[in-house]
Amino acid sequence: MEKLDRAGYLPCRLHSPPASLVRPRATGAEQDWGEHSQLQTSYPQLGGEIVSKKPSVTVKDPIRFVSADDVGLRGLQNYDCVRAIEGFPLSSKDFGENSVPRIWDEDFIRLTSNCENFRKRFGYERYGQVSKEELDFPLAFNVLLYKDVDQLHMLLRAIYRPHNVYCLHVDGYANASVYKATAALANCLDNVFLTSKRENITYSGFTRLQADINCMQDHMTWKAEKQGVKTNSKIPWRYLINLPSQQFPLKTNAELVKILTIYNGSNDVEGITAFQVLEERFTLKHVYKWDPKTQRKMIVRTKERLEPPPYNATVVKGSAYGVFSRDFVHFVLHDEHAKALLNWTRHVYSPDEFYWSILHHNPSLGTPGAYHGDPDKKPWLAVYASWPQRDFCVSGKIIRDICIFGVGDLPQLVERKELFANKFYMDFQPATLHCLDQWLYNKTRSSLPFNTFYYRTLPFVWNISLENVY
Repeated sequence: MEKLDRAGYLPCRLHSPPASLVRPRATGAEQDWGEHSQLQTSYPQLGGEIVSKKPSVTVKDPIRFVSADDVGLRGLQNYDCVRAIEGFPLSSKDFGENSVPRIWDEDFIRLTSNCENFRKRFGYERYGQVSKEELDFPLAFNVLLYKDVDQLHMLLRAIYRPHNVYCLHVDGYANASVYKATAALANCLDNVFLTSKRENITYSGFTRLQADINCMQDHMTWKAEKQGVKTNSKIPWRYLINLPSQQFPLKTNAELVKILTIYNGSNDVEGITAFQVLEERFTLKHVYKWDPKTQRKMIVRTKERLEPPPYNATVVKGSAYGVFSRDFVHFVLHDEHAKALLNWTRHVYSPDEFYWSILHHNPSLGTPGAYHGDPDKKPWLAVYASWPQRDFCVSGKIIRDICIFGVGDLPQLVERKELFANKFYMDFQPATLHCLDQWLYNKTRSSLPFNTFYYRTLPFVWNISLENVY
């Protein structure tokens, strides 16, 4: 039986190993990058009895040793995540900005030259077999990125399971090296692919929404690969979750499956009405205009009135991110109501913050899993974001009115009911991502019971249940 710490969890801290467990300098495909070239075997303190201190050690199952690249971030192996998560004050020098070596684009291209070594060394095989419950409930993910492939790697590794499927969209405006590094990463994982059509994403423009829809289309037609060869097998994913690379999960894959099984076909989409709907964004037409300063397109508001949405749909605002059933995605791609609404949003400011919400909160459109109640009185669990007008941002770093989470935010993050949190920066207090990754790893390995009562009482879950009865 593995020992739990005083908080009831398996300890998160990675302790330094005995000197006899230090491995020699890596060679060949496992060569480390830059000045941080000394590989050292370290491991989460997950319990288990070490019966030998020789380099070839044995430990009681299910414990296994991991490399410095397998869990968390290199450079923070001795970081005290337990104290950070329990809310003890830490000095600013403990946040990791100066101790974590970044993995740059060229590093990914080089490190992925041997895919088998890359997968093992960097944690894509760290969980081994998964439960039958998870295997029977595969998930699909969209991940959009513009930069920082090493942060994409952190997110992807945290949510990666061989039976799920992942679509990566690299912004058309991104540096060529970002695309090449992302392609190299995807090439090493049979169930990860690049979208077939890239968009040059303009802030608050239609292309941001189109990028997600491109991935949705690919998810419906993509066929699994085995050793680089296409098969006739499509992954029968049950739900799709769309993410930017700056989010991070707050739930393990097993917990996601338990929650989404409870959802039973309902979608988790934010809904906001009344004054917060921001009428100027959809009552006046917005168009693209070339910006000579940035050499890119930008969105400008015209004085021309925009017609109301088709089918007399009520306008509801929400988030660009959500949790969508497979039937919902099929509806988006093939239903005439959904296509007409999508065409209307081409002239809306930030259409990704309206399209999903209008579809979900207008059951008259025939949307699968649509919500019939008051959007403003329904919880939204897909993503937790901290807004300064509503929440206290412990880190103090706020960009575009959203908190960039830091180490001080860890105690509240691990208690949240949401599935993911947004947002994190790789170069701002990286110990935050380091500790969350360890915490998720330990939760996954420990198989602690997960209380689903809260999710079983959600109004949009009851909404689906009653709809099926009547």
